[in-house]
Amino acid sequence: MLALGTSEFKAHIHVWDISHNTKVSSIPLPNSSLVYALKFSSNTRHLAAIALSKHFKQTIAVIDIQEQSIVAFTTLLHTLAYKIRDVEFYPESTSRLVTAGIQHLSLWKIGGKYMKAHCFDLTMTRYKDCLLYTSPSPRDLSTSRMPSSACKKKNKQK
Repeated sequence: MLALGTSEFKAHIHVWDISHNTKVSSIPLPNSSLVYALKFSSNTRHLAAIALSKHFKQTIAVIDIQEQSIVAFTTLLHTLAYKIRDVEFYPESTSRLVTAGIQHLSLWKIGGKYMKAHCFDLTMTRYKDCLLYTSPSPRDLSTSRMPSSACKKKNKQK
């Protein structure tokens, strides 16, 4: 699967199944003009999107690609633009997310159409910017998803 977020007055998410060379969906994001972060869930059915509104408010959306619908959506009213830099689903979950960024780390739980956050403000000056890394999920173990350098056999020195 391949996802692309647009930058236009009303942003869209376009999703393709690259193994079959077909476009799966095109979904408009409400109150969003610039999509700058996307992440698939481990089952690749759901997609998290971080975007900015035309008034530079951050938005978070979780999209069900098969149903072509928005599962949950929120607008962050009192935050800096681009505060959230990265998003990641909990392993094997489609209802929990983690966001990280500039002095920011939040755990999100989806309930109905809304998301509830448990925020951890990183006020220590030593930690200015956070990026997320999770250990490889089972979907990343197939060699087709690994970087080409990881698939090459290494020559043994004799």
